[in-house]
Amino acid sequence: MFVTGADATRAWAQCERAASVRPLLWGPAFHADSLRHLGVGLTPDDLARLDAVTVAFAVFSMSDDLATGLHVATTAARAGAIAGQGWIVDPLTSRVFSIAAFDEQFPPGFPLSTAHLVTTFQVRDTSGGVMLLTAGLTRFGLPELLLRNVPSVFVDDLKIIVDAAAQTLIERSALPRDGALDIETATLAREPWPSIHRRIMENGGTGTLTLRARWSNGVRRADDAPPLIELEIDGATPEAMAAARWAFFGGERAPMQNANGDIEAALVAARDRALTEFAALASHFARGVPEFEHLQVKAPFATDSRDVEWMWVEVHRWKGTRLRGILTNQPFDIAALEEGAEVEVQQGELFDYLHRRADGTIVGGETNKILAGE
Repeated sequence: MFVTGADATRAWAQCERAASVRPLLWGPAFHADSLRHLGVGLTPDDLARLDAVTVAFAVFSMSDDLATGLHVATTAARAGAIAGQGWIVDPLTSRVFSIAAFDEQFPPGFPLSTAHLVTTFQVRDTSGGVMLLTAGLTRFGLPELLLRNVPSVFVDDLKIIVDAAAQTLIERSALPRDGALDIETATLAREPWPSIHRRIMENGGTGTLTLRARWSNGVRRADDAPPLIELEIDGATPEAMAAARWAFFGGERAPMQNANGDIEAALVAARDRALTEFAALASHFARGVPEFEHLQVKAPFATDSRDVEWMWVEVHRWKGTRLRGILTNQPFDIAALEEGAEVEVQQGELFDYLHRRADGTIVGGETNKILAGE
């Protein structure tokens, strides 16, 4: 743990009572752009003060027992941050905590679990999807994990699967067998995993998955970092990811929604507004979907019974009037098409859009609200 703060002398003295400490020249390491994603529980005042920090202290324990060492170091770091009116940084995950946020993340006696000690970051992949990358496993003497080409709409579920893979390595203290990593949430003993497993079972999921695992070529968190283990769902396609997440988590797919006469006029008006708004976004997405942003469109697909299904597509490329991306719904009446398939749709045929901006705000999706009766 690193401790930074306004009163360096008091922070040092307090930390040194319980753990080993060494000074670090920190430099102007904190910037508002990075702290927007890496800061936890920080106020505007924290952001302004962090911009001026130039000194930090590394706090560590010499204990041979990992759990004891982590508990000693976090307790000392917390005491030092309070005394020095500062913050705590986890160097392996790059997260910067306020005292209150640190207390929530690292309660007394916290278990050796991904919930406390590992963060899975998402980075825009060259494919247009997302790359999931863990940080924190190296504190256990284990390599970090990587999963490529994840569609943005699958990220939340696939992050849980990557976290389950990380927890499996933590509890087994071993690397995958013969190029494979077997995940079974029923065997994970440290919270929150027993609770997660119960929810999966209640939802009809299996909580089991075998991932391919191999040493990654060319992707590292830093030049001097050890190699990563690259995970792959059998098939390595968005369709395979979609099928795996349904089997793993269970649940029921959303039913097809049909518009009745009472709301048809409202839907048409909403569609017209959406298409006008959407056209204005063309220049914004001309060079691809920006980092930390997501774009989905609702487009028509011809069914096997010569009808039309309107389904959502996560857009990766927008060129002229053509948009290419990943289908994020499972068709009801199109045997040759699966959720996760790469498809191309035409701008003029769209019915709605959803744009998640980098700040987390969402625009569009008005037709969904009408169909839901909102």
